[in-house]
Amino acid sequence: MLISELIGKTVTNIYQILNFEDGGLDNGECFVELDNNLIIEIPYSFNCFNDEVWTKILEEKAVSIFKNLEDYPVYHINKERKSIKEIIDKYADKNPTVLEKIKQLLFRKKTSVQPKHIVEYEPYIIEYKENKLKYLKDRIIKDLIKFSGDDDKFFIELDNGYFFTEINFSPNGTGRIGINLFENIDNIISWKGTNFKKFTNY
Repeated sequence: MLISELIGKTVTNIYQILNFEDGGLDNGECFVELDNNLIIEIPYSFNCFNDEVWTKILEEKAVSIFKNLEDYPVYHINKERKSIKEIIDKYADKNPTVLEKIKQLLFRKKTSVQPKHIVEYEPYIIEYKENKLKYLKDRIIKDLIKFSGDDDKFFIELDNGYFFTEINFSPNGTGRIGINLFENIDNIISWKGTNFKKFTNY
């Protein structure tokens, strides 16, 4: 199948394997299922529209991004915006007073340490965010976008106006690896610029 023949196919599932390396380089691999029967790799944008699409075998450890499409909670903590030092100072163990030291010597008993309830780490608001991955499921591929001179993956446009692509490597903690979703072309332009080609204009 040619890259250009992706137009009109339905994205029925997307799987990914993500590996995180603390302080290093995160890496990920994605598997896109089309029409319930074909697993492909998102092509790199240095390919041409008439190049072949690479098919893949789904690995057992790959997890579907559609496994749970419920809205997800965001926990707001530290309402007073205290610094880490302020919180540490507030809950730090205090040195025993002279009287406490005398009691310890007389009764050979150590002062018991009470577990601390750190209020600043308790959520004061739980906000639910929409899981927009649901807008990729069972959508038809409408167009393909490639950036000139770029070795990133194609951006795939769906019939509802959403786009997605795949990032295989990213510095740890950036949250970029795996499937990246964009609500519209403006989101992509603000990140990558306007030096791209669309299949429908090719």
